[in-house]
This record gives sequence, structure tokens and C-alpha cells, in this order.
Amino acid sequence: MKIDTNTIIGIILLSITSLIMFYVSFRLYKKAKILKQRCTLCVQGVVAEIVNEDDGPGEGPKPYRVYEYTVDGKLYRKKAKLSRIPNYDLGDEIDVFCDPKDPDFYYIERRSDFQKSMVSLTIALLALAGIVMYIVFNVQI
Repeated sequence: MKIDTNTIIGIILLSITSLIMFYVSFRLYKKAKILKQRCTLCVQGVVAEIVNEDDGPGEGPKPYRVYEYTVDGKLYRKKAKLSRIPNYDLGDEIDVFCDPKDPDFYYIERRSDFQKSMVSLTIALLALAGIVMYIVFNVQI
């Protein structure tokens, strides 16, 4: 079987894309693991408001959720982009996991349907990349 230049280019592009996706996924996994190890205190929080703020010059306003939680009688008020805590509306109660020694260090657990959607999207994008390479480069697998 003769392998032409287009086949080699297609294999290299798919390999590079796969390695990048694996690296990013691994980094996100490690970050989440560190957060879960450090943030062991679960407290109730609430989505207090939704605001639009400019991120900088030339950027339009972006929506943020402002949420509040209390630890040892002290109120913490945090803001996150809408994409960081998906599917929560104004007034919704949320579980906030924070470091008992430093409650400013926290995370909000994402809903599992978001995680499943991201995994499905990743698989679909890899499949689409393979199909596009097949069509564009006429790669025979």
C-alpha cells in the first residue's frame, strides 16, 4: 500500500489535535483533583445576581453570575462567567466547596449533564476532524 503526502499530513494533523486535546483534558483533570483535595468544606451558596460587565477595551459586556456563601459567619461574594457555573439561575441555591483554612479558595461543582455534553462534544469533534480529513485529503483508511 502506497502512502501519499496527503495521508501523512492528515495523520499528523489528527495526531497533533488528539495530543492537544489529551493535554488540555489532563491539565483540567489535575486542576479539578487539586481543588477537590483542598476544598473539603461544603457550604450552601446562592446566585445573588446576574450582571453584565466589560472585560476590557474593545470587548462587549459579558454576563457574570454573582454568588454568595457564608463561612464562620463571614459572607463571601464571588463572581464567575456564566459558562463557569452552567445552568444556574438567579436565586438558585448551589453547593460551594471551599478550603476550610482559606474560604476564598473555592469551586462550584458543575452539573453532570454539562460534563457529559463536553465529553460528547470532544468525541464528535474528533470524528468530524477524521471525516473532514477523509473528504479533503481523500485519505483511504
